[in-house]
Amino acid sequence: MAAVYQYSNISDIVIRLADNAHIPNDPTNRDYSEYLKWRAVGNVPDPYVEDPEVAAQRGRRENFNADTMRQELLTQLRNATPDQINTYVNNQVTDLASARTLLKKILLVIAII
Repeated sequence: MAAVYQYSNISDIVIRLADNAHIPNDPTNRDYSEYLKWRAVGNVPDPYVEDPEVAAQRGRRENFNADTMRQELLTQLRNATPDQINTYVNNQVTDLASARTLLKKILLVIAII
């Protein structure tokens, strides 16, 4: 049996498939009450499936943002004095996890040179 509802990409909203209505998690909402009754008898909404074009756009945006951040870090490093670099490292590296993060940033910068 096909589902009547589908999870959305927003955790507290479900989608009614018949009319694509986005139903908020609100006990006073009539549609949400109907959804809860539907769930109470053992029904399960379809999983959220991201539109492939939306996923591709998000990926391109994330890549652009990552490239921009690497370029900004590269510019900062090129213009920094040794003392400024020492200060930056001392402020950024407080434990092993932060050291790994900084090392990843540096390696990404090196990869675009």
